[in-house]
Amino acid sequence: LDELRAKIVAEGEVEGEQFDAYTKWCAEEADVKEDAIKFGTDKVASLEAEIEQLSGAISTLSTEIGEVGI
Repeated sequence: LDELRAKIVAEGEVEGEQFDAYTKWCAEEADVKEDAIKFGTDKVASLEAEIEQLSGAISTLSTEIGEVGI
């Protein structure tokens, strides 16, 4: 019985170490994904602002072209 108990305890320690490593990996992956989402969200906001600015420029230039063409 002592041998079986020692074997179970050893297996439990190995499983515990593996679980700790997996938990650490999960936390690191979550951080990476959160950073990627934040970067993507910021990039979308930046591009939307640029689109709005360029749309205004298009409108202004279209008006100027219309005035010159008349």
